[in-house]
Amino acid sequence: MQEPELIAKTLRAVLHPFKSGVPLSELQGEYKSLTGEWIPFRHLGYGTLEGYLESIPGVVRMEGSKMGEVICHAVACSETEPIAQLVARQRSSKRKTGRQVNCQMRLKNTSPVKLAGKPQAAVEGLPL
Repeated sequence: MQEPELIAKTLRAVLHPFKSGVPLSELQGEYKSLTGEWIPFRHLGYGTLEGYLESIPGVVRMEGSKMGEVICHAVACSETEPIAQLVARQRSSKRKTGRQVNCQMRLKNTSPVKLAGKPQAAVEGLPL
């Protein structure tokens, strides 16, 4: 197997588990965490990662998000179609709304600090 084919298959393996895709800014980190290496797009003759991904439409589909970020999705092939179907049927993680927790500070009622021993007035009246 040639190296470009291996890189393309590895990219597909990185992207498949993510139902909602991977942001382009996080793709390098995901690839590195799986393989231990960065995506060698410059070695393949591309100046940018985005340029390389655009050249392999059979592996990666890129689309813009609402926030203006590029999201990368895996394109299923005949070998990976069953995996893609499983991922598509996964439950989407629900974002937990920031429920406010009752975490008020509970302060103990304390009386003013008292000196232990004789009162100050009694100490002042003593001869030295």
